[in-house]
Amino acid sequence: MDFADFTNEIKASYSNVRNVIRMKNKNQSNIKLVKLEFSEPGQHNEILNRGKIFVHFLTYDVEEYLAPARVLICSKCMGLGHFRKQCKQTQDTCKKSGQTYDDINNHTSTCTQLQCIHCQGNHMSNDMQCPKVKQFRADLTKFLLSPAIQANHQENYLNLNSTNFPPLNSAQRHTIFNQNSNSNHWSPNTGSNNPIINKIDTLINSMNQVNVMLDKMVNKNHQFEQFMKDKKINDEIISKKVDELISNDNSIKQNVIQHEIKITRFENIFIKLIFPILDEISFFLSNINVGKHNGTLDADFKVKIN
Repeated sequence: MDFADFTNEIKASYSNVRNVIRMKNKNQSNIKLVKLEFSEPGQHNEILNRGKIFVHFLTYDVEEYLAPARVLICSKCMGLGHFRKQCKQTQDTCKKSGQTYDDINNHTSTCTQLQCIHCQGNHMSNDMQCPKVKQFRADLTKFLLSPAIQANHQENYLNLNSTNFPPLNSAQRHTIFNQNSNSNHWSPNTGSNNPIINKIDTLINSMNQVNVMLDKMVNKNHQFEQFMKDKKINDEIISKKVDELISNDNSIKQNVIQHEIKITRFENIFIKLIFPILDEISFFLSNINVGKHNGTLDADFKVKIN
C-alpha cells in the first residue's frame, strides 16, 4: 500500500489524527512502524484501549509510543543535563579520574586513575550504570510522565471505595504504573524489572555511545585537518626547493653553453690565425738558414724548430 494512501485513509477514518509519521532506523531507512499524532486524547485513548486500528480492511496492532528519556552528559565537564556547547567550564574534565586539565589530550594517554565525579565510584564519569546517572534518569522519566499522572488524578477526583467494585483481571499488557492498594494514588515504577525502563536504559546507553563516537570522529577530523595543513606547508617548501633546483640547472646549462662558445672561438683563433703564423715563421727561418751556395748554415736549426 502506498504510504500517501495509507495516511489519507487514516485521517479520513480518524478525524483527530494530526500527523502520520513513518519511522526510520539508525540508517535513515523506512521501517514498518508508523507513529500517529493526535490533536485530542479521545480517539487516542479509544485506539489504545482497543489495541487495534483498521485501515483499508486490514488490522494493525497498536502500542503506546513512549519516547526515551535521554540523559545528557557533557563531554567537557561530565555534568548531567547539558551539551558540550552549552558548558561554561573553561577546562576539560577527565572522564576517568574526574580531575580538570588544560590539555586533556596529553593527560588521557597517561591517566590510570578511575573515579566517577558523581558517586566517587570505581568507573568512568559518563558510565550510564552509575547510580547517580540512573537516579537522574529515573527522576527525569518520572517528570516526563507526570502530566499523565496528573490527568489521571483529575479524572478520578472522587473518593472511591475499593469494596464497591469487584477486582479486575491482571493486565494483558505491561504498564509503567503500580497501583497502591491503600489509596487511589498511582506512582511510577522505576524498578529494574520494568521492561519499558530497561528499553529506555538501553536506548540512552546507545545514544551516549554514539555521542562518544561522534566526539572521537570530531577529534580525528581535527587531527586530519592539522595533518593536511602541515602537508600543504611541506608541499610548498618542497615546491620552492624544486624551483630553486630547476633555476640552478638552467644557470649551469647557460654557463656550459657560454664556455663551449668560448672554447670554439679560441679553437678557431688557433687554427685559423696562430698556426698559420707559426708555419710562416718556420718557413721564413728555414729560408734564412740557407747559405750563398744553397748550403745549410746550421744543420740542427730545422730540428730545433720542429
